[in-house]
Amino acid sequence: MLKAGLAFLAGVFCMLLFTQVLHHPSKILSAVELVYFSQLNIQLNGRVDTGATTSSLSAQDIEITKQGEQAWVSFQLETASDQFITIQRPVIRYATIRQANQLEPSSRPVIELLVEIQGESLLVEFTLTDRSHLRYPVLLGRKAVQPGWLVDIHR
Repeated sequence: MLKAGLAFLAGVFCMLLFTQVLHHPSKILSAVELVYFSQLNIQLNGRVDTGATTSSLSAQDIEITKQGEQAWVSFQLETASDQFITIQRPVIRYATIRQANQLEPSSRPVIELLVEIQGESLLVEFTLTDRSHLRYPVLLGRKAVQPGWLVDIHR
């Protein structure tokens, strides 16, 4: 009897908590969000993909150089107005990416960029890869989705 009562109370607590999160999330993200790169003064469409751990940014002509002991990356980023800008950033690490359509994992440089999503400023890690063949130049992975945010793919 005691176990049944505790199980009932736990169920009620979980339902109340779930209801609070659904009715009072801090942000509700759509499947596609505008991402403002404040350091670059550009805005790009980003696809929200909670199946991806790390976010990804479309980069072309990627070149890695050394400045002292630090690796730096230089790349071309296509803006929404079809112009290219050159970006240079320190490489904070390399990520091993496994994709279903490739047999071998690939290694990608990772950089940090300050972005705004729905008015919220975030420091986000981005892997760099050529996404020019894809519809969205930015992929927002689950590390970019903050606690309390919900993703509504139907919005």
